[in-house]
Parts: sequence; structure tokens; C-alpha cells
Amino acid sequence: MPVEQREKADPDIPPFLPQRTWLKLAKDFRLSPREREIVLCIFEGVKEYAIARRLEISPHTVHTYTRRLYRKLGASCRSDLILSFFRGYVEKQRWRPSRSDTSGGLSALTPPSA
Repeated sequence: MPVEQREKADPDIPPFLPQRTWLKLAKDFRLSPREREIVLCIFEGVKEYAIARRLEISPHTVHTYTRRLYRKLGASCRSDLILSFFRGYVEKQRWRPSRSDTSGGLSALTPPSA
């Protein structure tokens, strides 16, 4: 199904991920339905108070869910959360950068080892 049609059909799937991949990642990360909604809002760049208004829950509840998501995905901030999710996507696609890949591309998503 084209992305435009899918967005209209199911707004709970990010437009940049195939439906099957999104559902698999959500399952692998053990995201609850509410956590999925919050992840989608974070992907859109929506702030916590706006998420609370959109989902009709308290800002404190959004904060709690966000912290829980950070813990589940091993993130410390919103950008880490998004990168963790994309790392999961890259692993699901079995994508490996070639040594000749000098563009930075997705290989730039991997943090330097400590």
C-alpha cells in the first residue's frame, strides 16, 4: 500500500517505516499501545504537554511513559530514543555498512565504543 494511502488508513504507523517492521519493532521493544502512541508523537517532535493534550492524559503520565520508553530502549533523551529505534530497524533489515561507505549514512548512528 502506498505511503499516502497507509497514512489515511492507519495513523498509528510511522510513514517512514513499513507496517510489518513497525509492528515487529514495537513487539521486540515490548511497547504497550500507549507507548506506541507516545513514540509516534516523539517522532513528530511533539513536546510532553502537547502529547498530554493530544492523548487526553496528564503531563505527569506522559513524563512517566517517556522515562519508561527511555529505559526500554536504553536512551537518555529524545534523540537517543529515536536513534535506538532506528538501530533496531537497521538490525531488522540486516543492513550493514560497507567499508567503502564514506557518506556517513546510517553508520553514523552507531555511537563510538567507550
